[in-house]
Amino acid sequence: MRIPFQFFMSGSALLEHFFRKRNVVLCLLAVLPLLLSCEKQSIDKVFDNYLYRLSNSLEQDGFDTVFLDQHLSALLPRYPSRRELIYEITSPNINLIEFLKLSSCELQRHIGKRNSSLGRFMKQSQILLYNYEFIELAKQCLEQVSFDKDNFSESKKLYDILSATVVSKQSQLDKMRWNAVFASEEFVTLFSLGTQSLTMKEASEKPETLYVSMEKIYRFVNKPVIDAESIESAYGVIASSKRIGELRLSMQRIVSYLLVADKILQSRLSVRPLCFKKRPSRQFAIVQAVFTKFYIGEVQAYIAKIHQQSKILLENIELLKKDSVTKPEFDRFWGQVFTNENSEWQLFNKAVLNHTKQWQKLLAQCGSMPS
Repeated sequence: MRIPFQFFMSGSALLEHFFRKRNVVLCLLAVLPLLLSCEKQSIDKVFDNYLYRLSNSLEQDGFDTVFLDQHLSALLPRYPSRRELIYEITSPNINLIEFLKLSSCELQRHIGKRNSSLGRFMKQSQILLYNYEFIELAKQCLEQVSFDKDNFSESKKLYDILSATVVSKQSQLDKMRWNAVFASEEFVTLFSLGTQSLTMKEASEKPETLYVSMEKIYRFVNKPVIDAESIESAYGVIASSKRIGELRLSMQRIVSYLLVADKILQSRLSVRPLCFKKRPSRQFAIVQAVFTKFYIGEVQAYIAKIHQQSKILLENIELLKKDSVTKPEFDRFWGQVFTNENSEWQLFNKAVLNHTKQWQKLLAQCGSMPS
C-alpha cells in the first residue's frame, strides 16, 4: 500500500502545506474573473489598437479619449417593462353545471388543465397554445352539441354559450399573440442590456439555433400549428439568449470608436496631402498597412459579423411586429432601435459608410481607392 507523502509531514508542516495550497486556489479564484473580463473586453483592445496605430501612422497626437468615453457611456433605451406591454385578456366563465354537460367532449378535459394548479401559472406562450387548442376543441364540441336532439332546449343554450366563447377568444387572439411574443419573459431576456458587447470569437459564432427558433415562433403566432414540444423548445432557446442586447451594445461600441477614428482621419485630411502628386511614399506604406491589417483584417471583419447578425435578428423582430396590435411603449422603443431615421441601426450603418468614405478620401491622395 502506498502511503501519501503528507502522512510523513509534521503537524506544522502539514498545516503550512494546506494553507499554501489553499492560497494558490484563492489566488486562482481571484484572478479568474479578471481573465474572463479581459476576454469579454477583448474587442476594446482591437479597437484601441486600431486607433493607436491609425493616429501614429498619420502622425496625430493620439485620439480623443474624452469624446470616446462619452459615447461609450451613453445609455441605450431599455426594453419596456412587461407591465407596460401586456394586454389583459378577459376569459368567459363556463359554470360547473355547463362544464359537466361537456363531458362527452374533449374540451372538458382541456378546460380542466387550465383550471389545475399548474394551469394557473401558464406562461404567455402556453396561454396562446391553450387557446388555439380550446378553439379547435370547442368547434368539435359544437358539432356534437348541435346534433343532440334529445334535449333541444339545453343543447341550444350550451351551443350558444360555446359559440359566444369561441367568438370571444377569436377576437382576442391578436392580443394573445402579442403577449406571447413581445410581452413574454423570454423576449424581455432577448432584449436585455444586462450583458456586454460580443467578443470577436462570439461574433464569429452564428446563432443558428436562435434564428431557427425565431422562425418557429413566427409560424406559431401567424400560422398556428399545434406542436407544443417544438414551441416550448423554441421559447427555451430565446430565454437563454441576450443576443439582441449584446448586438445593440456591440453596435454602440463600433459607432463610438469609428467616430473617434473619423476625427483622426479628418484631422489628417485637413492638412497637406498624404502623398505628393499621388506618388506612394514611405508613410503611405505604413498607413496602408494599418488600413489592410488592422482595419480590414480586424475591425471591419468584426463589423461585418455584427452587421450580419443584427440585420437578421432585427428584421425577424420587424416581421413578428408586422400586423401586430402593438403597444405605444414598444413602438417608441422600436423606433429608437430600428425604424427611425436616427435609430441605433441607421446610425450604425451611417457610421460604417462614413468611415469607409474617410478612408477613400485619404488613400485617393496616393492613387489608391479602397471599396
